[in-house]
Amino acid sequence: MELAHHIKNELRNRNILISTDGPFDSVIKTKPALSFTKENAKKVVENIDVVLKMYCNDI
Repeated sequence: MELAHHIKNELRNRNILISTDGPFDSVIKTKPALSFTKENAKKVVENIDVVLKMYCNDI
């Protein structure tokens, strides 16, 4: 739950809108725009990678 909220908040700070859902809000959920390109997907994945690396370094 804590990790999902951390990812959500960090991505929102980077202007990538996602939400959490599911049991204890532990599931990351995205609803991309209709015109979502491969470049957009790459940006999201790269930013999740950065956020996860930062999180792992902090714990």
